[in-house]
Amino acid sequence: MKTIHITGASGFLGSRLCEAFLENGWRVNALTRNISDKYRSDAHENLTVTKIDFTELERVKLELNRGDFIVHTASLNAHGNRSDFHNLVQVNIEYGLHIMRMAANAGAK
Repeated sequence: MKTIHITGASGFLGSRLCEAFLENGWRVNALTRNISDKYRSDAHENLTVTKIDFTELERVKLELNRGDFIVHTASLNAHGNRSDFHNLVQVNIEYGLHIMRMAANAGAK
């Protein structure tokens, strides 16, 4: 059985992707900074929920070495507040690029 990591798993897109992959027989590692009630330990036998801070790049790297595929949907949302534009760019672009490079180096698709 193939394993897929889904970042941003507690968000709108990520949570729906988790459901879709589980329904199609995948093993899912839901990577999220917030664990919601929908991710109880008994939610699904093929679901693993990992609370993670994506700025902890070495920890992210360890997680990515345990799977076959990754879908990266995690992002920081300013909700109209542009006061910390540098942080938005760093989290949404720079860390996203780091995550994709680590996944590729780990052999994930």
